[in-house]
Amino acid sequence: MRARNLYLSILSMWFALTCFIDFVATPTVFRNVSSRIEAGDIGMILFTFINRVELVLAVVVLVLAYLFKETVKKKAVLFTTLFSLLILTVIYNVHMTPQVRHYTLEMREHDEDSVEYVRAQENHEFYHSLYKKTDSAKIITLLVLIVAGIRRKTEVVK
Repeated sequence: MRARNLYLSILSMWFALTCFIDFVATPTVFRNVSSRIEAGDIGMILFTFINRVELVLAVVVLVLAYLFKETVKKKAVLFTTLFSLLILTVIYNVHMTPQVRHYTLEMREHDEDSVEYVRAQENHEFYHSLYKKTDSAKIITLLVLIVAGIRRKTEVVK
């Protein structure tokens, strides 16, 4: 029972953290910092840190779910979903965030009218858009896991 409670607490923290970063912190930085370069630097530092935190959260949630696996009816669905979240956090850490950073820095090296700048900007926009879409999917997935966990918890109590 403790593992399940901790599991739900960490999922809730992860959900809240993601919502805070996506809907409060990032828009606030880009709205209030006068320089887009400074805002971009803050964003890169913030997302690099958050991605590492999310990787730890994904591993912890997976381990906790394993500890109460005997009480789970749809083990394959739960572990596939949790493993998918883990894979997503790994992709954020090793590919997407480094690519956004790379193309941001590349844009700074070139004149805005140059072909290199336009190419870097297109690639940056692609990864930024992909980031937003995968983060939306992550938020929905976390919410579904929380609701399912609470629902299952109340069924076990009855």
